[in-house]
Formats: sequence, C-alpha cells, structure tokens
Amino acid sequence: MEEKNIESVSKKLGQIDFVDALNHVIGRKKLVFKYLIISFIIGVLLVLLTPKEYESSAIILPQISSNKGLSKKYSSIASLVGIDLGQPDGNKIVPTLYPIIAEGAPFQKEILQKKINIKEVGTPITLYEYLQKYKTRAFLDVFKEYTIGLPGKIFRFGKGNDTGLSQKVLDSTLYQYSKKEKQYISFLEHHLIISFDENDGFIKIKATMREPVAAAQLVKNAQNLLQKFIIDYNIKKSQDELKFIEERLVVVREEYREKRSILGNYRDRNKNGILSSTKNREEQLKSEYDLVYNMYSELSSKRESAKLQVEKDTPIFTELQPALVNFEPSAPNVIKVIVGAMLIGVLIGITWILLRFLAPLFLDYLTNKED
Repeated sequence: MEEKNIESVSKKLGQIDFVDALNHVIGRKKLVFKYLIISFIIGVLLVLLTPKEYESSAIILPQISSNKGLSKKYSSIASLVGIDLGQPDGNKIVPTLYPIIAEGAPFQKEILQKKINIKEVGTPITLYEYLQKYKTRAFLDVFKEYTIGLPGKIFRFGKGNDTGLSQKVLDSTLYQYSKKEKQYISFLEHHLIISFDENDGFIKIKATMREPVAAAQLVKNAQNLLQKFIIDYNIKKSQDELKFIEERLVVVREEYREKRSILGNYRDRNKNGILSSTKNREEQLKSEYDLVYNMYSELSSKRESAKLQVEKDTPIFTELQPALVNFEPSAPNVIKVIVGAMLIGVLIGITWILLRFLAPLFLDYLTNKED
C-alpha cells in the first residue's frame, strides 16, 4: 500500500508539465503584479538614494621607437611585408606596463596630492582633502557597512583604534600606506581606471566622481602624472650619463684653463729663450695642454650627444581625446536600475508561486517515503 502511495505521488510529480505551472502562475497574476509594484518602488528608491556619478575620459597615444608601442595589427602587417621594427629596449617602459604604474604606491600617493575643484570650496583642494573632509557617504554605503559589513567592522575595532597615521619607518626608500590612505586607494581603484588597448595601441584614462569638473580634473591629473612617470623612467639612464659627463666636464674645464694659463705665462716669460731646456719645458707644457684640450673637446662632444640621447629617449604622447567635462550623469542608470529591479521582483514572485504550487506534492512524496 505504501509503495502504491509513493508511486502515485511520483506519477503526479512526473505529470506536472509547463502548461500546468504556467496556468497556475497566470491564476496568481495579482500576486505577481504586487511583487512588480514593490520592486518598482524599490528600484525608484535605489535611484533616489544613489548619488549621481559623472564620468570623464581621455585617450592618449604613446609614440616610442619600439614595436611594443604599436598596435598588434600594425606590428603584424609590418612583419608580413618584411619590415623590421627592432627589438624593444629593455630599459624602457612599454605601454603595456602603464596600467601597472598606476597601481603602484608612488603614483597613487602622488595622485592623492593633486588638486581638484569642488563646489563646497572656492579654492582647489587635494584629492586627499576631498575624500577626508568633503565626500559625503551614500545612504546605501552606510546601510551596507552596518548590516553586511558589521562583523568586519567589529573585528577591526577589536584590533585597535584607527588613528589614520603611518608608523615611522627608518628606511626612507620604503613606501607604506596609512589606514586612511588605504581607504582612499580603494576609492581610486574603483573610480580611476587606466587601460591599454592592445589592438589599437592607445591608453585610455577614465574617472568617475560626484562632480563633473572634478572628474575631468582627476583624468587630467592622472594623465600628466603618468606621462611624468614614464618620461622620468625612460630617460633616467641617459640623464644619468649626461649628468656624469657634465660633472666631468666641469673638472676638465678647470684643468684645461689652468694648463692654458700656465703655458701662456711660460711663453710670455721666455719669448726669447734659446736654451734647449727652455724649449723642452715648453714642449712638455704644450703636450699637457693638448692632452687636456683633447679631453675637454671630447667631453663637450659627448655632452651634446648625451643631450640628443635624452631627447631621443623622451617618449611623445599624442592626445587623441582630451578630458571633457560631462554634465550628464553616468550613474545611476535610471532605466537599468528600475527595469532590473522589476525583473528581479517578477522572478521572485513567480518563483514563490511555483514553490507553493509544488511544495504540497513534494511534502506528500517525502511523507509517504518516510512512512
């Protein structure tokens, strides 16, 4: 008898088809509509409670004497027609590494000290000051922190007070983040994106802020700082060589002037000298002068060559698309948020109806199976 009951319930479960489920959902369409209305209201609240974000972007094209600076398609075309683009210089930063520079501590610390304009303050302030004093937290962020993030907040509180200050480090060459800086770096990771397009070979810098002017300024600051980092690194070797040559040139120049003065004074004192010792001494002084003069001339020539090398190693950046102030908010997307919330609400409503429809059959099946 029990086996017959189980078989009967199993048959009922197997006989449930899509049409029966659909008819059941249609019969409860009022409930689905209620979920739709509730989700619509939730979507509207999300839009109202989410602060507006404004986006700005810039596109730059780095020009370097390396096939790494070209796009993939142009490099492949050049290789097909037999054009040798040469091997990249290992001492140069290639464009594929630019996003990594933006993730480094030196870049992130310096970008926080760059100034932007906001409405609340009449004069420009640093991004660090803005995040510390003037950036208001969204209601949803606070709600998330004290609900989902509450356990983590309690754990961090138990570890000690957050003073926001860095501990002293004896080695000045080491970088470290304070607690506050870690929070602001997290902001940068989500609101400042630097990417390299490998197909077309350009760098895109995109920033989102709550004020359109500040977003464009953040893009421009990041662009200028990135170019400075790249130029400084790429020309470091040639600049060091130029500095060394100029330092040597200063020393040799003084020695050259000294030898020239000694030779001139000796000749003036011995205009009518006929002794061989006098001539020998003059020849010795002349040899010393010529040697220093040749060194001075060679270093002068090398200095000019080193200057040219610095210019050659300096990468050129072409601004294809400058940072623009966009007064149309990029977020929240009203249509996407509301429509998405409504779709989720409808799915929840349908799922709930189907679960209530199938639950009695499953309970009967489980009860008979246990008996």
